[in-house]
Amino acid sequence: MKPFRIVQGVALCCLGLLLLTGSGCVSGRTITTLKPVPEPGLNVPGSRFYIADLKYTTPANPYSAKQEARISELFKKECPEDYPNLFTSSPDGSIPLRVEVNQTTKAYIGKTMCWMYGTLLISGLILPCPGQTDESYDINVSVWNSNPALPTQSCATNGFRNEYYTWCSILTPAALKEIPGESDFPKISGSIFNMEPMMEDYYKTISSQLAAAVAHAVVGAAPEITKAQAAPQTLTQAAPPSVPTEKSSTVSSAAVLPSVSEPQPVQVAPVQSSKMPVADIPTQLKKLDELKALGLITEDEYKARKKELTGKL
Repeated sequence: MKPFRIVQGVALCCLGLLLLTGSGCVSGRTITTLKPVPEPGLNVPGSRFYIADLKYTTPANPYSAKQEARISELFKKECPEDYPNLFTSSPDGSIPLRVEVNQTTKAYIGKTMCWMYGTLLISGLILPCPGQTDESYDINVSVWNSNPALPTQSCATNGFRNEYYTWCSILTPAALKEIPGESDFPKISGSIFNMEPMMEDYYKTISSQLAAAVAHAVVGAAPEITKAQAAPQTLTQAAPPSVPTEKSSTVSSAAVLPSVSEPQPVQVAPVQSSKMPVADIPTQLKKLDELKALGLITEDEYKARKKELTGKL
């Protein structure tokens, strides 16, 4: 009977050790400068907006790719759902916007590590260890255009900051006890080995905050956005590298094409062939090739102009 009790005791110890080593818990709270509240009535009279492009940048971490993709997906849905009189999910008849979000993160791990090693040495267990992480979000809103060569003009900026306070435990479920202190959002708690539900709540919270920040930025800068949308998008073409030629035959590309207004096609000024030296023609052909490479003239314009120039050689 006694050997059986010994085996039973060893089995229970092994089971207990397995349960302890498989445990790890976390609890957290959040302090923020922006608590989003859906505002269906928020609007700009006579205008609606469409999120045509979102660039979301986050510090590199194992979750960054999934974080950027998931928050971008949720953000584009949140805007028309929370602010239906301001945003639309269709580009038809709306002002397209480009939103750039830059997230910076600062983690304070010194106190956490000291607490962790201290409790481990004293008690043999890692008791609830405090931690803090701060995240800042800088947002820039501009009118979107389909030509990536055209510069974007910033129309509105906004931002917010989140402070996350956590404690965690390993080899003990102590951190399942709710972390003390105020929280602007519902407190979280759970196993660190099952983070997916907590991460999904995090993604939803950030996307709601971004939607609120962009909505209020758009309302505050509506006149600038409308003005930028109505103004012609002008691309100033930088002069390409100069080609060594005689002084008398050097022609600046700015003289041929001072500016391009989209969507109007580029018109290349005709050259009086009777006054053009033959040495000028190769230079003009090079300029013509550069304009075609930049997509500033059509194929038909290119062929017609080239035929005219080569016919003078």
